[in-house]
Amino acid sequence: MSAKRPAKRRRLDPSQTTSESAQTVQNISDAVTAQVLENLKAAGIVTSSATVQTEGASTSTESKSIFEHGTSSTKETLQSTTSSSATELLGVVRILTQAALAPSTLNTYRQAWNIFESFSRETLGQVSKLPLSVTTISLFIAYLFKKQFAPSTISTYLSALGYVHKMLSIPDNTRSFLVDKLVTGTYRLSQTLDTRLPITIPILNRMLTALPSLIISPYEQCLFKAMFLFAFSTFARIGELVAVKNIPLDHIVQLSDVSLSSVHGEVKEVTVSFRKFKHNIKEGAKTITFSDSNVGTKDSPISSLVSFLHLRPKSPGPLFCLTNGQPLTRSYFDKILHKCFDYCQLDSSKYKGHSFRIGAATAAADRGWSDAKIREMGRWKSNAFKKYIRP
Repeated sequence: MSAKRPAKRRRLDPSQTTSESAQTVQNISDAVTAQVLENLKAAGIVTSSATVQTEGASTSTESKSIFEHGTSSTKETLQSTTSSSATELLGVVRILTQAALAPSTLNTYRQAWNIFESFSRETLGQVSKLPLSVTTISLFIAYLFKKQFAPSTISTYLSALGYVHKMLSIPDNTRSFLVDKLVTGTYRLSQTLDTRLPITIPILNRMLTALPSLIISPYEQCLFKAMFLFAFSTFARIGELVAVKNIPLDHIVQLSDVSLSSVHGEVKEVTVSFRKFKHNIKEGAKTITFSDSNVGTKDSPISSLVSFLHLRPKSPGPLFCLTNGQPLTRSYFDKILHKCFDYCQLDSSKYKGHSFRIGAATAAADRGWSDAKIREMGRWKSNAFKKYIRP
């Protein structure tokens, strides 16, 4: 009986191994892209009707929906690889991409995409495919300019479109030379100025005097008095103090963010920690301190805040809240603010919530504060504060 020959080992073809390895990498790459697409869809930055032109495709029939790579497709793609750890890491990709945008930026990008979708239907009669061409982007700029969008808004909307392209690792034409020059043209032709006027100290004093005539509730009289003075004293954006739709409540100033410093039992200083605010994504909280002496209003900002805190419910949460503990909303704040403007015979088209911040910067400059101190109080990183100072 002859001995059984050992089975021949199949010699691996190096080219085949390289091809399989490349396919595995491509599968994982496709899965990551698919996960990013799912996140963009869930966030509402892009819509399910948008399509991505596949490489080498020349017609719509050769393109595919950017959302054809759904969850099941993502899992199937990874299952076709030998990397089980890739599936786990894909979950981390999802978490990181979801955390990449601040809530306020996310809302703006959603709006930008919705307007772009309207433009595509109205002007092109179809949904544009990604990547967007220079021609399509140029027409979109013209569309926005014709509808009298501010140049700064046009720039923001282009950033939203560019963000989607960068996230998908596809060519981004929003930074092309022609697009850049078209945007420059919108600024040159618009020549728009910020017409918002500052709430000066005399105007603020008039508004405080008006509150008892406009609000019946003693609690709300105290609330708005404290809030007006607090906003002015801290150079605050109103969105940092009131509840705004789609913005987490813990992003606004909380009761725990405020501390009082007393001397002989009398509060002399207030320290406020701003944890979440515009252009502050990677850095930590910014803390500022104010006293009556560096504000200069007729009514004491500190006494007004202390009086409000005595009436305020003892529950934690947003600093400025109603008697039931619910946070003050932006819509209700604006309603009372406009009543004050009307009562004081001020043009509400020129006086806004941001007029507190403009007024604070203007008053500080009038008192001779240094640029560094104004920048610190307003949490500005650059000389952008100078555009807030009115003559």
